[in-house]
Amino acid sequence: MKNEQMFSDELQVLMGEWLTYYVVNQYNLATSGDEGEVADSTFFENCVFSTARGGPFSDAHYFLDEVGVVQWENCPHTCTSACTYKTVRTTIHDNIYKIKYPVFSYFISMAEWNDCLTNCEREYFKIAVKCQPLFDAFIRENYVQNLDNRYYWTSKIRPLIERYSSYWNAPDFGPVDQQIKNLNQTYKDKLYELAVLGDRISALQLLGTLPNFSNHAYVPKEGEIKPQKLLERMFPQVWGKPIETKVWKWFGPD
Repeated sequence: MKNEQMFSDELQVLMGEWLTYYVVNQYNLATSGDEGEVADSTFFENCVFSTARGGPFSDAHYFLDEVGVVQWENCPHTCTSACTYKTVRTTIHDNIYKIKYPVFSYFISMAEWNDCLTNCEREYFKIAVKCQPLFDAFIRENYVQNLDNRYYWTSKIRPLIERYSSYWNAPDFGPVDQQIKNLNQTYKDKLYELAVLGDRISALQLLGTLPNFSNHAYVPKEGEIKPQKLLERMFPQVWGKPIETKVWKWFGPD
């Protein structure tokens, strides 16, 4: 398959499905107004898409064409649907091997358009119910973790996002970030559990048992880090400055 070998076929198809429905929804709204004059399903099967119009479709039309979701018309820069609205997933599945560029590059581009991508791994996001199959697949392949319905991208995804997007904050490998990087995974998992519970005291006590962390009641010695700094850095939405929680919405059939 001419694609990202690190993603399973199933996950690539689910990414393609999500971005397709997002593109159709946004094109419908841009053409018909804020509420849309017709349902996305009707719109998709009757609309003529134009790459000259700009917006998400212009970014994703190569992918949609390669997987057989749209087909080019005789008129320059225009496409029409090549499958039904409800067969988008099966159509992508049947043609995913044809794509020349990684589906993840289009997927991240659409996430940026929709403003649902977090700024870094340390920020959690929420998902719509219909997005569950997509993120279950991400979880199975260790790109996402779910902690009490708070979803976090894992560090495994960073090289891919950095390859196809400039959206994420660059990692700041200062003293605090270096400590996070060096922290044993067992301790990270326990801190995530405590963050879900909002148990700051237990989290501070846990860090206080590790080398290079000062007792939070005292001024740190040279080379030591105050535990609360690490907690604020790892979990900004829980113990840092307030951050708007991103929500991954679903744009396809109910």
